[in-house]
Amino acid sequence: MSNMTEQRVSFDTALTIREIGFIGYKSNMHYRISDRSLINGLIEDYTDHNLTENYLSAPSQSVVQQWLREVYNIHIVVWWYDVQDKFYYQIGFKKDNVVKVQSGDISQLYDTYECALELGLQEALRLIVKNKTNEKI
Repeated sequence: MSNMTEQRVSFDTALTIREIGFIGYKSNMHYRISDRSLINGLIEDYTDHNLTENYLSAPSQSVVQQWLREVYNIHIVVWWYDVQDKFYYQIGFKKDNVVKVQSGDISQLYDTYECALELGLQEALRLIVKNKTNEKI
């Protein structure tokens, strides 16, 4: 088995989740805004980097995926398409214990699970931002 590590969200995803209210997450991983660099280590006196001016929290993709489920009832599923040995994502919204698929399909394939998940997270966040500007999802 290879050395597995949790995949952190991209800088752009970290910026978007902060803008829509992702706070309260404590991590030793964060981005420095000035140069978009990923840093491992705690900043003095801070545990939630989204409450600082110069840093962003850098949660794992799975933490953001869970946050979207719990806060927005958005479910992101990554599927493996065996015919091409690639991955794709689907986004669904849960209402009345039913998940309705909103977007994502097999026409957009990605080389890795993590890439498909990151793009699914970004699409879900775009839908949230769109909804917050009073447009229909």
